[in-house]
Amino acid sequence: MAVANVADSDWGSSGVPAAVALVSGLITTAVLAAVVLVLAFRGRRQNSHLLVPLGFIVVVPYGISLGGPARSPWVLALLWAVVAIVTHTALAVAARPSDIRRSLAAAGMTVVALAGAVVIERASQVSWRADRFRAVGVPLVILDVPGFQPKRAGAGEYSIHVILTDQPGSSDRAERSIGVTIEATSGRASACTDATEPVLPQARRGEPRTVVLLCQFAPAFDVTVVAQPYHLDRRASAASPWSIDPLVQQMKLRPVSAEELARLLPTENWEPD
Repeated sequence: MAVANVADSDWGSSGVPAAVALVSGLITTAVLAAVVLVLAFRGRRQNSHLLVPLGFIVVVPYGISLGGPARSPWVLALLWAVVAIVTHTALAVAARPSDIRRSLAAAGMTVVALAGAVVIERASQVSWRADRFRAVGVPLVILDVPGFQPKRAGAGEYSIHVILTDQPGSSDRAERSIGVTIEATSGRASACTDATEPVLPQARRGEPRTVVLLCQFAPAFDVTVVAQPYHLDRRASAASPWSIDPLVQQMKLRPVSAEELARLLPTENWEPD
């Protein structure tokens, strides 16, 4: 579960990284288990250090997953290398002539190192997520709409997605949501080339309008606004569609910092190939 979570967060829907991680872990476990058994059969002592990689196969994915969805590969590598060094040092201390204080100190060192790595990861989430938003290379903006507040944001490879809701924090009834996608000019938004006002794609007959194109950044970037009738009421069977037409003239884009986007709850950023 932890390996799948880490791989999916970093690689999207591809199952290859998770499979590689699991197979690599199984092979490493088998090799180290064989080494431990051989050394034990030969009567070698102090081979407990060989158990550290075995334990880390389980501990590291969980530690990274607990740290949060945003990650910095170099920082994570350094953090868990330090944890491994501390763990080996603790084992060396504990392997000396039996002393309850030494054993407690060794256990304490390991626990502090593990907890410290997760705490540092959690504390770095806003900074790491902000770096992801900057790296996309699109305008960093939030849509201001009366009655709605930004709730979630996510950075993809070439777009940023922000979700606004009219009932932030509520989970006991249906809520209306607005999805905002900022990306480089796409085929659907080619209407923005010469436009300065919001572009309203033709709605299907009998259906409420759900899409608006804001052209403030035309022709380099498109801001697509979509009405998203999320349904949180378990007693109802489906969400009712709603139209964003009455809100179009009240929509305004406001520049924000990457940190402001990073402080919102994360959301998945689906991007077509």
